Amino acid sequence: MYAEGPSNTNTSFREIPAKSLFSFLAKQKNNNNEFYYFTAPLSNLHPSVMDIAAVNSSNLSSDGGKYAPSIWISSKFATTTLHYDVCDNIIGQMHGKKRLVIIPPQAYSFLNLYPDSSPTARKSKRALSDSIESILAECESRGIECVSTILEEGSSYFIPAFFFHQLEVVSDVSISVNNFSESQAQQVGSLILSQPPPVVITVAADIGIKKIDAGNKRRNKRNLNLNPFCELDLSNREVADIMLIVLGVLLPQNTDPAKYLILNLLRERFVDNNGVDDDDDTRQLSSTPRIIVNFEQCEKIAKLFSRLDKHLKHSEEDIKGINQIILMHAVESWIMQLCGGNREMIFHVLKQVELSSS
Repeated sequence: MYAEGPSNTNTSFREIPAKSLFSFLAKQKNNNNEFYYFTAPLSNLHPSVMDIAAVNSSNLSSDGGKYAPSIWISSKFATTTLHYDVCDNIIGQMHGKKRLVIIPPQAYSFLNLYPDSSPTARKSKRALSDSIESILAECESRGIECVSTILEEGSSYFIPAFFFHQLEVVSDVSISVNNFSESQAQQVGSLILSQPPPVVITVAADIGIKKIDAGNKRRNKRNLNLNPFCELDLSNREVADIMLIVLGVLLPQNTDPAKYLILNLLRERFVDNNGVDDDDDTRQLSSTPRIIVNFEQCEKIAKLFSRLDKHLKHSEEDIKGINQIILMHAVESWIMQLCGGNREMIFHVLKQVELSSS
């Protein structure tokens, strides 16, 4: 069983006898900033429990069993932080009640997600400081339609991939099951995120690489498994400049790449990057560009985004939100790779974008 606070960052594991679980959970009468829950794949439970659960969850698996159903047994006030999943999700309420809030992807720009390089990726930082009511109020003021409903015993609900959602137990004890299934957004998004930085190395004398596409698996004999960007030691300015050109290709026309990165990545995900100084990179720009944009690869990535748009059956604004989430995820990954795998440099590169555009 797990004990967890509202930040979802201080989680501890506690062992109690199975027969004491429900009486223990029922004691949670007040919201004292700690709640308890038990979760496990249904297949891990005793066969007799599986037989009972199967009656209520037999319709949950929609992808041939790739993702096994899980059971969630929770105390009152147990809450999931507002977040999104990359899979489609079906929740079935077996006992008790939960409040379910769903916010569409178009709200991405003001939910302040954690960086994708963070252990708490996909979760909203804002939901930890503001009430869900204040977030819903802002959505209403922006004309964004959300869902707020109570899951009663015997009810179920479908949550599409990339839709933000939060669940809170509003009864003494809750038992629910859920099952993920692969989504079209996940399939195409994975293809996008598997793409290496769309650049070509032009000068890399130290490791003997010349004009080798970043996605090419060939490596020089001395460093077979080395990220080719490690020994290039690109400056933050070099990485920032190349990413602005890449985004200039991928973003819609008349979109300022610098403003887009500052608003949707720097201020959205790194605005509270406490303890990290602004960019003070003293490395000099190379007189000859060491990396240039691979426009052919950019076109391949753009086609994948077009393919994603065709598969999604959501509103135009929600499709735009999903695209934005995936693109920002990709940009974070590309920056980190160009910086030799150092995730801490993402913030510095973004600050360089801001400094250069001011």
